[in-house]
Amino acid sequence: MATAPIRILRRPAVTELTGLSRSSLYALAKTGDFPAPIHLTERTVGWIEADVVNWLEERARQPYQPQPRLSPQSIAKSIQTRRTRAVEKTKQAQRG
Repeated sequence: MATAPIRILRRPAVTELTGLSRSSLYALAKTGDFPAPIHLTERTVGWIEADVVNWLEERARQPYQPQPRLSPQSIAKSIQTRRTRAVEKTKQAQRG
């Protein structure tokens, strides 16, 4: 029985197939939550199509679990932190 040839997907095809952004693909691969790309040349990588399809099928079998919402307090703290950093950055720029 002949085995099917291995098909390699380049990053735009993987993004199209999964709906994940470039940075999400690499972040998930780094943590082991997505198949790692393989090096085709020194500067070229691709993903084995069967690995990506298997990952998608596995995800499809998992029940949806919504992420918890942020509390109003944590949102306010985040906004305040960003404002504080922006003010500090402006002061540093003015000092030159």
